[in-house]
Amino acid sequence: MAFCPKLPHFIVLTALFLLAVPSHQQGLPTCGRSTLSKIVGGSESAPNEFPWMVHLQLIFWSGDAATCGGTLISKDWVLTAAHCLYGAVSAILTLGAHDITSSSSSLSFNVSSRSFVTHPNFIYGVVENDIALIQLPSSVSPSANIQAACLPFANDPDQVNDAVVITGWGNFSNAAGSGLSPILRKMDSHVISSLGTNGKCQQSAGLGSFSGEKIICSDGSLQRHYCYGDDGGPMNFYNQEWDRWFVIGVAGTGDASIHCQNTNKPNVFNRVRGYLDWIEGVTSLKPITTTSTTTTTTTTTTRPPTTMDPSYFDCTNKPDGNYPNPASDCSTTFYMCSNGISFLFTCAQAGTVYRPEIYACDWPPSVAGCQ
Repeated sequence: MAFCPKLPHFIVLTALFLLAVPSHQQGLPTCGRSTLSKIVGGSESAPNEFPWMVHLQLIFWSGDAATCGGTLISKDWVLTAAHCLYGAVSAILTLGAHDITSSSSSLSFNVSSRSFVTHPNFIYGVVENDIALIQLPSSVSPSANIQAACLPFANDPDQVNDAVVITGWGNFSNAAGSGLSPILRKMDSHVISSLGTNGKCQQSAGLGSFSGEKIICSDGSLQRHYCYGDDGGPMNFYNQEWDRWFVIGVAGTGDASIHCQNTNKPNVFNRVRGYLDWIEGVTSLKPITTTSTTTTTTTTTTRPPTTMDPSYFDCTNKPDGNYPNPASDCSTTFYMCSNGISFLFTCAQAGTVYRPEIYACDWPPSVAGCQ
């Protein structure tokens, strides 16, 4: 099983060979998988429903502590808000937790500020660029309660009115002294417009002008507002077509007052799509695009895998690209390596086999191993 690597682009000479095109229903690695694939309502999440959630306990120079959320986006990296890390000297990251007071089935890391990577344009108190990454001290292995969320596609739409789920361990009651929730909680909402610099979100958030390319907002009315302690957590979007959960937003500063759930102001998140290039530069996770473009001589396409079989073909230290199936010199299948992960493809055109010289499928008479 693998996390959510970003798959490379290939330039395909259409006049020379037949391209293997996998089914889009099987087109992503196993990121964004949940024990419950659909939004089921209610305020308390089910165990393992959002296995990419990370609990952050931040320690500051003063000795004070604070809580934030985060999202596991690969076996090595956690996505969170930059303001959560501002002034922190260390953090305790807990993965796989449902009840944060219980250590069963969870995994914790102590990390220093050397593992923090904040966006270079982050300014404390400014809405945009409030995004950061934390590198884990060692890679994690996926399990039922620890999975990576998928990063959004590079060409995702603005998703206005799409249903989303906000998750976190933040304040969950308006009662004074209620404190943080020990149980991971969820809240159903929907995306509202932040298009341009004067969308519905900008008009009602009271945070001044900001770019909709960098910010995504959800409706905060009817007690659908995140609170103190939910900062840095994800805006979760379930894509039914791909049957995956995507992290499309990172929560901004939560309201520390006891009235945060009574406000009608929108929930303001940094839009992950707007930071994919920066994330790639830090983590080497390459953005995926869902569309293809064609010219008179070439087709540029992003090819997701059909089947993963990492135990059969070892991509460790191999360059990204296609490799013949070692089981046969005349095979209708081949492997692709991406970020050290192997993916098994089947030639799309019936009767064709993989031809190593052109890194694609061709007719058997052209393949030496079939002679």
